[in-house]
Amino acid sequence: IIMAFIFIFVRLKLISPVENIVKDIRNYKLGKKPKKMKFNGELGLIQNEFVNLVDSLEKEKSEQNRIIASISHDIKTPLTSIIGYSDLMKDGGISKKEMKEYNDIINTKAIHVKNILSDFDDYLINRSNSVLKIEFSSFDKDESSK
Repeated sequence: IIMAFIFIFVRLKLISPVENIVKDIRNYKLGKKPKKMKFNGELGLIQNEFVNLVDSLEKEKSEQNRIIASISHDIKTPLTSIIGYSDLMKDGGISKKEMKEYNDIINTKAIHVKNILSDFDDYLINRSNSVLKIEFSSFDKDESSK
């Protein structure tokens, strides 16, 4: 009877919470977001910090998607002008004055695209140099009380 009680206790207090954490990790790989749990002790802390990490990753992913969409739009706009004016030049039948004017517009738009890409490179360099800080506030509090 004592062995059965110990087995049930260990199963409820240790094995089940660990299985739930592993299940949440596997489910996150499949696109299901984990939820915070009201576990006591270290296992609850691990689960809740995993949820916090997932939240941070989701925010970062959303920000990256926003930035990519913005850059895509900012590049498409001048490229449309470049393509349009180069098509007009290719078709011929334009004066030397128009040819110079179109060439100037193409050059200006190409420089604009180059500047956008340069800004993006600067952003990536600054972003890669920054340090990802993960705060384990509740863990730190638990550790400092020991």
